[in-house]
Amino acid sequence: MRGEDFLSRCEALFAPQHGRRWKAACAGALGIGRASLYRYFSNKISVPEEVLARLTKIEQPSRPAVSSRDMLALYARALVELQDCLDRHGSLKGGYPESLRRAFDLASALNAADGSATWPVELGEAVRRAAQPLYKWVPDLSWDVDGEFTAARLIQNGAVSTEGFELAGKGFDPEAELRENAGYERLIKICFNRSDGPEFYRNWRRLVIERPVIQSVARILNDYPVLMDRDARDLLGHFYQPVPESMAALGSLRICKMSGTLLRPLDRGGKRHETDCRDPAALKQALSGNYDTIEFSNEVRQLARPFRIFWCLPGRAELEVERKLSKAGWNCVLWPELDRVDIVAQSPDRKRKIAIDVKDYLSPATLARTFEGFKEFARSHECLLVVPDYLRKVTPDYERRFLALRESWRKLPVRLTTVSKLVKELS
Repeated sequence: MRGEDFLSRCEALFAPQHGRRWKAACAGALGIGRASLYRYFSNKISVPEEVLARLTKIEQPSRPAVSSRDMLALYARALVELQDCLDRHGSLKGGYPESLRRAFDLASALNAADGSATWPVELGEAVRRAAQPLYKWVPDLSWDVDGEFTAARLIQNGAVSTEGFELAGKGFDPEAELRENAGYERLIKICFNRSDGPEFYRNWRRLVIERPVIQSVARILNDYPVLMDRDARDLLGHFYQPVPESMAALGSLRICKMSGTLLRPLDRGGKRHETDCRDPAALKQALSGNYDTIEFSNEVRQLARPFRIFWCLPGRAELEVERKLSKAGWNCVLWPELDRVDIVAQSPDRKRKIAIDVKDYLSPATLARTFEGFKEFARSHECLLVVPDYLRKVTPDYERRFLALRESWRKLPVRLTTVSKLVKELS
């Protein structure tokens, strides 16, 4: 076969599903290296018969050429889009997203080809499966060599999990969704163009952490004067979104006592709720009906999901560390150089300088793999990676697993501790 024909067949088969990465997917499916694939494409050598046979088998319409990893990514992406739609509109406005329809179409074909019901083909079953550990319903986890996702769930506490965001195709950094957000880009641009950019950034970041729900901008102007700034008015539309009336019960919205985020009702009576906050104490409060309330109106806005997950929730711990260290006499600066790290602090006797990053990842494996270090602060500061205390309750061996995985992946060593341990040590 001529290389041009082989190329066109491969591209037609893999490009629609994998986009720009179709060649890597093609090489993997054919069991060859990318260098060999390129030689076949360029006509430098003829395509071996066994490779052509594999390609022909994959092309057969009886079974879609899609792996378990690809299907999982498709379901995860669909759940992210579903949650975003519910956050914005309170219902599936416009029907199912394209990613979900595509997942169900492929699932039907795979089930028919295998004579099984391996993959869910309707929404209720997909959500039920997504709340289970992957090993219970995904047929092939061989791609997860280190077992990082084996026990992960796409849905945790009623919302898409951190691992779900990763598998949705946001890359191997779950915070990529935040950086790709137009609101984040706008904030950074504004700060770079202002002489008081770092201070404006700190004030805005504090607002986002302390006020994930704004009942009325006018009511909080005295507490957050940053909102009177013209740039802040522009940012509000990027960071906050209207709350759909379907989130209210009897004219009121339920608020998580620990995080300040909106609770989502689990029953029609509005007695049981779920929260974005993953602290077991917050989950228990929400389920038992222990919450704050505010009156619903068209003015109410809530923080967009990426900022709730990656700024608001870990931000509570950041502010707690800063507040307690400052009380102990440390000179603290939050989010220096537009968030190069979370906190830098100097001891009362000026003999110690520390740099702190706070992360709120349920999975120690995800944190071990994605944390890239303390950048330029590693040369001049003691560096500490800090996690909220509740993670040790959820995963008792969190620190041991984190350190073991960092070492096994030959990542730079980093000291990991909890908020309470850090405050006790430095106070």
